[in-house]
Amino acid sequence: VVEQARTCLYVTKFVEDVLASTRFATEDYRNDHQDDEDAGAEGADTANDDQVRELEHELLAMREHLQTMVKELETSNEELQTLNEELQSANEELQSTNEELETSNEELQSTNEELTTVNEELVVKSDALNEAISFQTSILESVSSAVLVTDRRLRLQGFNAAAQRVFHVDDDSIGDSVASIKARFRVPYLQPLIESVIATGQPKAKNIRAMKDDRYFELLIHPCRDGQQKIIGAVLTLNDVSKLARANTRLRESRRELAAAMEMQTAILNGAPAMIAVLDKAGNIMSVNEAWREFGRDNESTDSAFGVGSNYLAVCENGLGQRSDDAEISDFSSKLRAVLSGESHYEECRYACHSPTEQRWFKCIIKAAGQPSDKIGALVMHININKEVLLEQTMREARLLAEEASLAKSKFLANMSHELRTPLNAVIGFGEMIGSEAFGKHSHPKYREYGLDISDAAEHLLRMINHILDLSKVESGSLQLDEKPVDIAGCQRSVFKLFERSVEENHITLKAEVPRHLPKLVADKGAVEQILTNLIGNALKFTGKEGKVTLSAKVDRTTGSLTLQVADNGVGIPENELAHIAEPFHQVRSTLTSDNSGVGLGLSLVSLLARLHQATVAIDSKIGKGTNVSVTFPAARVIAAPERRLTVRRSAGAKAAS
Repeated sequence: VVEQARTCLYVTKFVEDVLASTRFATEDYRNDHQDDEDAGAEGADTANDDQVRELEHELLAMREHLQTMVKELETSNEELQTLNEELQSANEELQSTNEELETSNEELQSTNEELTTVNEELVVKSDALNEAISFQTSILESVSSAVLVTDRRLRLQGFNAAAQRVFHVDDDSIGDSVASIKARFRVPYLQPLIESVIATGQPKAKNIRAMKDDRYFELLIHPCRDGQQKIIGAVLTLNDVSKLARANTRLRESRRELAAAMEMQTAILNGAPAMIAVLDKAGNIMSVNEAWREFGRDNESTDSAFGVGSNYLAVCENGLGQRSDDAEISDFSSKLRAVLSGESHYEECRYACHSPTEQRWFKCIIKAAGQPSDKIGALVMHININKEVLLEQTMREARLLAEEASLAKSKFLANMSHELRTPLNAVIGFGEMIGSEAFGKHSHPKYREYGLDISDAAEHLLRMINHILDLSKVESGSLQLDEKPVDIAGCQRSVFKLFERSVEENHITLKAEVPRHLPKLVADKGAVEQILTNLIGNALKFTGKEGKVTLSAKVDRTTGSLTLQVADNGVGIPENELAHIAEPFHQVRSTLTSDNSGVGLGLSLVSLLARLHQATVAIDSKIGKGTNVSVTFPAARVIAAPERRLTVRRSAGAKAAS
């Protein structure tokens, strides 16, 4: 600006110089042409002079203005120079400051890098914290217990889903006072409890019963602490303990029942006549009953505890040796050890324990604990069996006498049977001769009828004698079986011939249902025919006229056994007689039939003969409908196929030999 002002000043001076030169030239020209032009140019000169003067005045004014401006500009330039120096000084300071800023920038960049690293770590920790918070939240939401969190002013700060259902809270309830929460049931003194926990730092517990739902809850209140262990509120946990409460109730009832049962067991043990001791696993006596203690007092025992606490094995082996032999002690010890070790659950033995004044016998029962137990090993009971031993001795002597009497009876019957059979055969023969008029016709028809009656009566008597003889043989064990394959159909035909006359006279239908291809039976043929004869004879005797008797035989496809059955539609057997029907000499007296002949040996002989063949006898009868008697032989005696024949015969031969 100063330079432009100076340039303007130079231009002004130049213009002034040009004007001065112009003025001088004008004056010279005027002087030269003054004469010629005075007249015409006077007016023009005057005008030019005025213009020049005006221009000079303007230039002069401009010069003054420019000079003033130059001075002002010079002053401003000086100020600007001063300011420039200051700016240069400030620039130097700024450069110094810039260097410092660059250094600070480098430091800030380093700090920024550190902050970036810290920020990344904070992000990782924040993610972990968020995961932990999410995990804790999921745990709180998954637990069935209701959880509430309050601050020190008892304002709600958080809850889980279970608490939302129980206390009827939602997100809008955050910040509300606990006193304003309305639970499904009344929680008395809740606010004082929370305040006490926050004040003392000690947790509290309270049991609550919801009468409406008949449920039980346990309220736990714990202090809530921050990282510096400062109490900042409380945590309320409400647990549904209904099952536990009911279980405790049942437990108390069970304990009362157990106590009552223990009292009853103690009363039963003390009331039992047997001497009872409870042993542990090692054989030590845990407790004894009153009978045990009474036995000790009666025998002047010096042990006031009556053996409680001592080892029973050692006591028995040392003490019983004075009254029992070594075999009894060894037998008792081995059995007791077997029960205590778990090898056996039940053992018993007998032993003699005689006192100086009397002979005594005892039965010892050793029984393992009824249920698995860590303490109880065995229960030992000693029972006085003096009466039983004496009774057994009496019965043994009576049995010997009875066996001797039975043997004498059997021998007597066998001898008498042989003695009676010879004259009876003669009577039968002579009766048949008289009845058949072998030596000519009788003078009176009654002689022939009487002869047949004599023959029939003698045959009946002979059959009874044969039954008695067979029964005595079976009872004495002298009956020998001749076991061979027996054709049941052949036996049936032979037996049916014996009853042709009786069937014809009484108009009874005697029917056989024996399959054509029925397997043969390994048995004594005479015994099988005797069984069939006795069964059919009984059926005919108790079947009225126009009745029906059926003999059937069949093989069970499942078991392979063979069953012979005789069924009738006679009068039947009373139910109270069925249990005794097979006893020797037992007769069924019926008002529905007049034939009460016989001595009651038919079914008893059938039962004995069947037993010799390992067969079973079953009787089913109903009054007025008839009787079914079945004799079932085992599958081992049935020849079902050729490949089984050798095995059956071998087994039959072995049984016959035995």
